[in-house]
Amino acid sequence: MKQVDYVPRKDVDFNEWLKGLKKGATESAALLGVTDEELALLTECAAGFEEDLKKADDLTSKAKAAVSAKDATRRKAEKVARGLAQRMKAHRNYKASLGVGMGIEGGGAAGRDEGSQTDGQCGGAGPRLGGTELCEGRV
Repeated sequence: MKQVDYVPRKDVDFNEWLKGLKKGATESAALLGVTDEELALLTECAAGFEEDLKKADDLTSKAKAAVSAKDATRRKAEKVARGLAQRMKAHRNYKASLGVGMGIEGGGAAGRDEGSQTDGQCGGAGPRLGGTELCEGRV
């Protein structure tokens, strides 16, 4: 018969289980031969885990809030940037060469990974062919 682990896997459940173990061990210390040193160590571990669990939960909440704030800021910044780019592109003095420098002409940076290289022509599109010359200038 497979033995079931009595220690809960989820941190919240483990925290509650640890509190119950500490309470039971304290109440049954004399009966079960639990020493003061063992109780002190268990108490220290339980308190430390509960404190760290609260910190982790707080950081998770803060991280979620930070990501949400970042996403909202990006939406606003993108709306403003797109509007300005459209206005500049519609201006009579606009030239594509200016737009390339600002990243608003052609494909821009959208969809490119950092470090990708383009030559400014067609946004880097097109095949790059290579081969080995066999004879008479044929590849």
